[in-house]
Amino acid sequence: MAANTIKCVVEEMSLVDEGEGLVVQLALNSYSWVGGSQGDVLYQPYGIQSISPGSGPYYGFTEVYITGRGFVPEHADKGRCRFGTETNYAIVDAEVLDYSKMICRSPEEFTLPEGANELYSVPFGIAFGDDEFKPYTLGTHRFRFYPEPRLEKCIPEEVRIGKFSEIYV
Repeated sequence: MAANTIKCVVEEMSLVDEGEGLVVQLALNSYSWVGGSQGDVLYQPYGIQSISPGSGPYYGFTEVYITGRGFVPEHADKGRCRFGTETNYAIVDAEVLDYSKMICRSPEEFTLPEGANELYSVPFGIAFGDDEFKPYTLGTHRFRFYPEPRLEKCIPEEVRIGKFSEIYV
């Protein structure tokens, strides 16, 4: 990092409505703040409020709809979703639909950590920045992977086409 650069890490932040931003102020001590007047530098935070569905099969391709805020057009081409932890994850591209909605597809193949149960729930996050700055959201949102269901038996085994029938699976 350059000598004239300051890196700020924000742990918790409120999301803001479209067109709004958080004023950035800077101090090299605890009392001499710069900023907060004419020519404010504004920061537009992004975050997740909900995801749907919250689960999908291991073979992937489940469309996950993300509702949140801060999905601005200037950064839409950098949108990504991360399924998993920092040590075991898959990253897929996301499509920004508008300021509060985006969509991505679950990864084609998600590798289970050794010894994990087949019904595996992983942290879910989104990002718009470069990976070196750890831009992924942290929160309670999770995505559960499960094995593809398989049909073992149905009663009756055959039905007449064109008629409504009750089938037990």
